[in-house]
Amino acid sequence: MHEEPDDLSADSLSAALELHWDIKARGIEYAPVGFGSYHWVATQSSAQKWFITADRVGAEAHDSGENADPFANLLAAYSSVSALRSRGLSFAVAPVADKSKQVVRRIERNGPLRSLSLLTVSQAA
Repeated sequence: MHEEPDDLSADSLSAALELHWDIKARGIEYAPVGFGSYHWVATQSSAQKWFITADRVGAEAHDSGENADPFANLLAAYSSVSALRSRGLSFAVAPVADKSKQVVRRIERNGPLRSLSLLTVSQAA
């Protein structure tokens, strides 16, 4: 998504990172990339960055399809790639589990219900 959502601030993302992942972000910058999800890059230190993804998962995100629970679909996809990674398949880029071992987290706030997932940003050599 090229436009940053009005209902998710850097402060609310920073609070979610600290609450669920014990990450104290020094900065969060919107990344206008991709389609269908919103993305940010959070900086924890000069050597550590995180890629944050937020998706709409409430009733407004439902489609008319058979499997119309967006959160369950994201959870299944992220859990699958995490299982591949945990079995040594290094090509699988898995989200970072939070403190309660969840790979995707619902975040409660005013506005559309969202999910949040987190990936480590790799520094290319």
